[in-house]
Amino acid sequence: MSQTIVCVDDEAGICGVLRAVLRETGATVETFTDPQAALAFLQSHDVALVVCDYRMPTMSGLDVLERLPKPVPFLMMSGDLEIELFSGVKGVTGVVAKPFSAGKLIERAKGYLGEG
Repeated sequence: MSQTIVCVDDEAGICGVLRAVLRETGATVETFTDPQAALAFLQSHDVALVVCDYRMPTMSGLDVLERLPKPVPFLMMSGDLEIELFSGVKGVTGVVAKPFSAGKLIERAKGYLGEG
């Protein structure tokens, strides 16, 4: 099973925080500020989890989800108050509200890595 987590957020600072936090799971963490680059990576790599921001200037998190080359656990992340609405969207495995708790995110990610 893959031990790679892909994080997609248009803000480089958020990507840096996600990388630092999710490395605590022991997984390899790949971050992308460009959703197209993330999708290109996903074409040729098996991953355990995708954590993706909803609001990005070039493509929404739902757009990324629709373009995934194969099904993968997908956590939608957003600062929107209506974040829970994404839980009912086909393909969205779970939601992460910004700001997020590092401990809770690590715990959830470990579940997708087969350790939680």
